Amino acid sequence: MIHMVITAIIGGILGYAYYHFIGCSSGGCPITSSPYLSVFFGVLLGLAIGSNHSAIYADVQNIDAKKATEFIQENAKNTNLVILDLRTPEEYAEGHIQNSKNINFYAADFEQQLQSLNKTHTYFIYCRTGRRSSNALSLFKKLGFENIVHLKKGIVDWQSAGYPVIKN
Repeated sequence: MIHMVITAIIGGILGYAYYHFIGCSSGGCPITSSPYLSVFFGVLLGLAIGSNHSAIYADVQNIDAKKATEFIQENAKNTNLVILDLRTPEEYAEGHIQNSKNINFYAADFEQQLQSLNKTHTYFIYCRTGRRSSNALSLFKKLGFENIVHLKKGIVDWQSAGYPVIKN
């Protein structure tokens, strides 16, 4: 919700800026001939962008390392929980969260590997800093995954908080 409010405000500001700096003062452009219309259409555009973004990530929980350990402990007996490490196999070997499976974000068949997974399971996903896993969220949603929990700052946050990793 807050994301949509922010994008609406930004859209309104951009609409006003467009009117003020670019809009036609001669009145030949119906949308930009009035600051109110420019702001209104800017807000609408901001809401459209904000609602689209929210729809993509509607079922994603972005959590920090502390919440992640609590989540994993609470779901220890949940056979539908899958922990996915999206780093390279080399990074995975250097240390990963216990019981995680490795699917390389950079692999040519990354999307095909995701397609083979059960979409109704709960997936806890992470990478090194959260960037790759954040980028993968839209693909998870596009493929129809229903429940995604995302370690937003990755295993770097996990390790800096003092939580254990398994090394191969």
